[in-house]
Amino acid sequence: MAGNLFVKARETIIVDDAPTHPVIRAARREVRLESPRDLVTNRLIRSNEVLDELVAAAKSATQRALINPRTFSPFTPVRGTSRPDLRRWGDFVASSPRANPSEQRAFWRMIRAAEPRGLARLTATLAFKDLGLIHHIPWWLFEFGDITVEVN
Repeated sequence: MAGNLFVKARETIIVDDAPTHPVIRAARREVRLESPRDLVTNRLIRSNEVLDELVAAAKSATQRALINPRTFSPFTPVRGTSRPDLRRWGDFVASSPRANPSEQRAFWRMIRAAEPRGLARLTATLAFKDLGLIHHIPWWLFEFGDITVEVN
């Protein structure tokens, strides 16, 4: 049973991975995502239809980036790596208009580290480990029955 969160006037409550507020601590749960379908199961993406659109958008954006010579010139690495940034985000977002921004970010966060050529095999049920990603991806969710914020 999810608890209710009440934020009083002039009070700040931080919802993060190390919460100190007792209601926040009680509402936090870790989910383990093993395939894109788990994003729907855990309500990070609202439907299988939206997930299918996101899968198709990721595949098409990656394919277009790989065949476009301008993708690699000038060379721009992914921050902290020597791997090229394929500049797929804008194409991915434009190719998934039914998904809202939080769904796009959640999906992209899961698959962006996959080997680009491996994304051609991506399906909603393909295990992340089959894309060369870690076996399961931990994700923190916070569930509340109701949230009330008092006006300052």
